[in-house]
Amino acid sequence: MKKRESTPADAADLRARAEHRLEEKSTRSEPNSRADESQRLIHELQVHQIELELQNEQLQEARADLEAALSRYSDLYDFAPVGYLTLDRDGVIQKVNLTGARLLGIDRARLIGARLGTFVSSECRPIFNTLLREVFASRTKEACDVALCPEHCAAVSVWVHIEAVAFNDGGRECRAVLIDISGSKLAEKVRQETEATLRAIYDHLPNPTLVWQHRATGFVLAAFNQAAHAATRGEISSFLGRGAAELPVGIPDLVADIERCFEERVSIRRELDFVSRISQKSGRLVATYGFVPPDMVLLQAEDAPEERQIACTPPTRT
Repeated sequence: MKKRESTPADAADLRARAEHRLEEKSTRSEPNSRADESQRLIHELQVHQIELELQNEQLQEARADLEAALSRYSDLYDFAPVGYLTLDRDGVIQKVNLTGARLLGIDRARLIGARLGTFVSSECRPIFNTLLREVFASRTKEACDVALCPEHCAAVSVWVHIEAVAFNDGGRECRAVLIDISGSKLAEKVRQETEATLRAIYDHLPNPTLVWQHRATGFVLAAFNQAAHAATRGEISSFLGRGAAELPVGIPDLVADIERCFEERVSIRRELDFVSRISQKSGRLVATYGFVPPDMVLLQAEDAPEERQIACTPPTRT
């Protein structure tokens, strides 16, 4: 903290306060017009002594204020919801707060002088080393996500987001922030596993199933399952991203039914005749449309019951 320079006004104020305090301490007596030089000097010394006492009181108050501020900032540092560390160029920990020690799973006293990289999993260590190198090279803030070593942590898997920036005139140290992102990483893993499970179920549905997605230009084919791939002899692959009217399977009112399902948010089940322009196969099928929020329609096709297939077959000419 920069020391405030004293001004003549400050000195005059201090002198006046000292004179006032001295008057309060002195016993009342008639002024002696013949006070000699020694009495004047004694008076000056007494005033100066009181000035020193006042200055000491001010210093004590300033010290108490600084200690209180230091205590507040120490609490903010130690009990912050994120980990704070100071690292040198080799990644050696110079300072760490309590949250950082908790994330690393080791007592703070034992962390000082240890390399942060040793707490990073072997798979993520190259990422951390790159971050540390770029922080001191670019002198700008760098960030990365890494997993901490399980043997150094109470949890099986701890992921942290690290942000670091170099400081100091010589750039010999950097400050780093560790943010626990284990929860979001776990949620992302669960999401990916759920998507994979749903995709596997979708792919193995026994009936051909198509997903149509609403775009500005209309409905386009967004996905298909293995049964649809087999039924179209693989030709369906070339229609991904194309409009419903271009589908090479002649399903009457396909576009109209997709639009109605989407606009009314209803399921539609229709039995109809179809002709495939791929296999030249014709027959009768049951088409079921279902709305999938927020912008998709699922179409599943299955053969109509055999008796209705026979009923719709034109008689053979003799």
